Amino acid sequence: MAKSNFLTDKFSTTGGLAAVAYGSSTLFQTVADQIKRRSKTKALDSQRPSHAFLDFVGTKKFVLDVFKSVIQSEYDAGEIITDFIDLYATDVDTFSSALLEVFLGSIDEYSTYSISPSTIFSDSVEKTTYSFNEKSELEIDSRDIAKKLEQEFINFGYVGEDVSTILIFLINNPNTKITSAPPDTLVSLDVKGISSKNAKGVDRRYGTIPPKDYYAGVAYRNEGSSLRRSITEGYVGYPLVSLLGESLLNPDSYENIDLEYSGSLALNNLPDSNLSTTQRALFSIDFTTLDLGTN
Repeated sequence: MAKSNFLTDKFSTTGGLAAVAYGSSTLFQTVADQIKRRSKTKALDSQRPSHAFLDFVGTKKFVLDVFKSVIQSEYDAGEIITDFIDLYATDVDTFSSALLEVFLGSIDEYSTYSISPSTIFSDSVEKTTYSFNEKSELEIDSRDIAKKLEQEFINFGYVGEDVSTILIFLINNPNTKITSAPPDTLVSLDVKGISSKNAKGVDRRYGTIPPKDYYAGVAYRNEGSSLRRSITEGYVGYPLVSLLGESLLNPDSYENIDLEYSGSLALNNLPDSNLSTTQRALFSIDFTTLDLGTN
């Protein structure tokens, strides 16, 4: 199929590209799909960014040890963070563990490409302190701590030396971007912009819902008398397990999945629910917030 190239800058959006390429910004989804299909980081894009990061460093404990090392040094030095932890966070371990979870969550949340590793670390420190006390007048120097966290990873050597680099790769994951287009890039778009399938080859009827349904609280397209097809064909999130570690090939290595509870239990109760174990792991969703009724 014929293609056209469009040069982007830091202000480019998927809607803007759609308006130029196809004459309507409402076709931004098909532009986003094409960007995802041709992503430079495609090998990593099938994972949740935080999962890919943990696959790279090996374990959460390694990251936690780095965080604890820096926070403990700051605490022992009698910096402002010492008073903050004593007043609001109990101890260094509690603060460091909270920082780790915020950090991993932050990797998954960024919706723009122009984010540096230092920003990820400093934002994580700010979010963590805010979570313990949003009204505290103790101003922790998050940028200084961010620099020390980056340096501490380097001090650990080997894997740690490349942490900043892998974070830059992961932030380029287009699956976490809604409106942003890759800056300073030649984006190649099909001359025909309308497609019935998204970047994962999923029919748009199952992979997306109209704004009207979204704001009406409709979660999935209901096919006939069962939600099964919409779940198995329309699920567009990340797998719940690591892929680089090939854990999908080992049923015993599923992480954080209880096949007898919550979403899986809801799947068992659906009229048409002959899902395999792997499908249950991939598509297990917490249905406790949905009123399945008789559907």
